[in-house]
Amino acid sequence: MLIQPQLNRFAITPCSNAPSKSRIIIAFFENTLVYLPHKAQHFWFEESEAPQLMGTHLFIGHYDNTPVFALILSDKPDSKQFESMPYRTALLSTTFVDETVIISRALQVVHWFTSYKFCHRCGHRLKHDLIKTVATCTNCEAQYFTKIAPCIIVLVYRGNQVLLAHHKRYGNKKIYSTLAGFIEAGESAEQAVHREVQEEVGLSIHNLRYMGSQSWPFPHQLMLGYFAEYAAGDIQLDEEELLEAKWWPIDDLPEYPPAFSIAGQLIEAYKKDQVT
Repeated sequence: MLIQPQLNRFAITPCSNAPSKSRIIIAFFENTLVYLPHKAQHFWFEESEAPQLMGTHLFIGHYDNTPVFALILSDKPDSKQFESMPYRTALLSTTFVDETVIISRALQVVHWFTSYKFCHRCGHRLKHDLIKTVATCTNCEAQYFTKIAPCIIVLVYRGNQVLLAHHKRYGNKKIYSTLAGFIEAGESAEQAVHREVQEEVGLSIHNLRYMGSQSWPFPHQLMLGYFAEYAAGDIQLDEEELLEAKWWPIDDLPEYPPAFSIAGQLIEAYKKDQVT
């Protein structure tokens, strides 16, 4: 099972009994997430802790009935009072599952707000509803919502071995992960799993088993996680995307993505099934 946030604590929909004077803030400046050094265990803070920060507030949801807002800062914050960290680094460094979900949503709402300024149909300016998260054309009334791109991610296994690949995006960091890719128009998720495995490593698979899903904000993927059993073939590497792919014994794995990520959870779940 996927590690899930405490859904009763965080909700995207407006909450009628939320405290009116309290707001949780996740602050962004350019490509970084801004936080208070003394609260480094979390990347959010109460608005009252930093009233000097100015910018655009985007409603994210409610946490423990308290409204949560992404704050796009107008100016660079004082480095003596605040620290900053790249988005991806911040998300990968937190160990609090609820916070990963909230940061993920905040990043995607910020991307929506900064990307949709003019109508793609007629070119007129859009008006943003920052509570409902919809941008409406002031001329033709076309509407633009947050974008979601469905993807598959799959752990291929062969007995007590799993197939892990070193992706080019990791560069010199020797991290090995599962295979993944976007679902093409007209495809089912299961068809995409077969195609991606064939394209990236040249293998045939069968016995697909769905595990769960996870939102991934770089910039707006919805990852659908699968297990798939090896059927036939030898590894033929797609060198445009991968630097290496190989079979690893489940009890002797290389470094792989953190446990909160769906890739990490697929690996951990199969590892547990094989060990117990």
